[in-house]
Amino acid sequence: MKRGYFRKIFIVYAFVLVGAVFFSEVYVTGIISDSYLDSLRYSLSVQARLIAGNLDFGAAGQPDAKCGSLKKTTGARVTLVSAVGRVLCDSDAVSGDMENHGDRPEIQQAYIDGVGSSIRFSKNVNSKLLYLALGVRGDKGILGYVRLSLPLDHVMSSINSIRVKVLLGVFLVLLVPGIVSVLQTGRVRTLVSDVTGFSGAIAKGDFSRRLLIGGAGEFDQIARNLNSMAVELSVLVESDREKYERLGAILKSVPDALLITGSDAKVAMYSSASERFLGTSRLARRPIKEIVRAPGFIGMIDEVRRGGLPSEREIGLAGPEEKTAIVKVSPIRLAERGDPGLVVLFHEITEAKKLEQVRKDFVANVSHELKTPIAAIKGFADTLAEGAMEDRENAARFVGIIQANSQRMVKLVEDLMTISRLELGVLGMEMESVSLARLAGDVFDNFRSVADEKGLELKFSPDVNIADVQADPDRLVQIISNLVDNSIKYTESGSVTIGSGFEDGRPFIYVSDTGPGVARKHIPRLGERFYRVDTSRSRELGGTGLGLAIVKHLVISHGWEMIIQSSPGKDMTVRIFV
Repeated sequence: MKRGYFRKIFIVYAFVLVGAVFFSEVYVTGIISDSYLDSLRYSLSVQARLIAGNLDFGAAGQPDAKCGSLKKTTGARVTLVSAVGRVLCDSDAVSGDMENHGDRPEIQQAYIDGVGSSIRFSKNVNSKLLYLALGVRGDKGILGYVRLSLPLDHVMSSINSIRVKVLLGVFLVLLVPGIVSVLQTGRVRTLVSDVTGFSGAIAKGDFSRRLLIGGAGEFDQIARNLNSMAVELSVLVESDREKYERLGAILKSVPDALLITGSDAKVAMYSSASERFLGTSRLARRPIKEIVRAPGFIGMIDEVRRGGLPSEREIGLAGPEEKTAIVKVSPIRLAERGDPGLVVLFHEITEAKKLEQVRKDFVANVSHELKTPIAAIKGFADTLAEGAMEDRENAARFVGIIQANSQRMVKLVEDLMTISRLELGVLGMEMESVSLARLAGDVFDNFRSVADEKGLELKFSPDVNIADVQADPDRLVQIISNLVDNSIKYTESGSVTIGSGFEDGRPFIYVSDTGPGVARKHIPRLGERFYRVDTSRSRELGGTGLGLAIVKHLVISHGWEMIIQSSPGKDMTVRIFV
């Protein structure tokens, strides 16, 4: 038998012992120390007030001998300090050689509160001292300070003596019960070992074994119960084996997740598809409410168990992958009395929901993209029709706006048709060797005037080992053109580069720029239809949100891979591994 559990008990007890000792050390001795020091402070403050009543701070100074005589009376070191911090006399040192005491903590506190104290190491007496200062006030304010101090060596010695006694007492009080507990634990461990061995044999199907324990109190009853259980299990397993084998074969053939519970709402049986759908192999004998955590599901189960009528609804299951399913819950009577058992069937519709959502998003996005240019065309056309044709200057501007929005609609429709043909696979690829230098030249020729207007430099940075690439030339030009177009639109200064290189032996071509880049959270969604990082600026620059989507589909159609890297505020690079 593994001793992990009993080792844990020992470790816990050891921690309790150490914790109790630590508590006694920190808390009990702390209280004693604080109480002793508070008594000392009070005693010193009383003596300081007695001394202050017999002093005259008006004199220029006080002889050190006077402080020495006061020390004989009080038993503490006596120091008289002027209002400005000068030492007037001291019982243990020459006052004329001592530095100004105005910055001492106890003096500063006494100036504010009347009485101040501190504990620190004194270089003059080479010992840790308790200082107490009393501010002596006159009609015109502070006249000076009486400071008394006592070494704490005897205090700490007394506290340490008490600490040792307290710790020893706590240790002995906890050690004796601990030894008794360890001896008793040994007996319990032996009994648990016997029970564990018996339960292990039962778990393996050996129902002929019996557990024999005598004179062990409650363990005797446990042994009798386990032996009775073994006999009953032997009968039940034998009679139900064939039944379960048949039902198991039926459940394996069910394509959907199917759970069957008993009257206790715990899973009794389940189909093979259930483990895959629910993402866990621990289904048997677990409460169904614990396995399926979805809004509305628990209420649905309770409703069926109370009413005894079937129920059906759509639910969403959270997890590493979000899933949607139609759930059908039907009651079954497993006993004449008690709550009914349940048959729960999950028919997954995740993909169908995704396709439906894609369709809705597509319609919404297309409608949104068309609404603005259509509204602009209609508005300015109505304006022209209502008489603005006579105003030649504004009429020409209105016509220009109508043409620009018409072109935007044409571009949107062309991009949508391109993506549609790519998804349907009707856009064939005619592969041939394409020169990267010629490709870059052709693309740069198309965009040079736009780049010059913005003051951008167009660069070509090829790897000497990559001169050509196998691709459909027209589609490759479209890929690189879309990427360069995006780079020029969003780059305000710097350069746009077409280049090539190798990574881990894989060749790639790339387009990079010195633009603002994008945040890391946006990169996974770049390439989705109509997705824009900056919606308002993209529309202002004439973007449809489909450029990168076309690039992504063309790359996939070539069997390539596209990776986007960006440093926000610095640059962006799109690499295509060919």
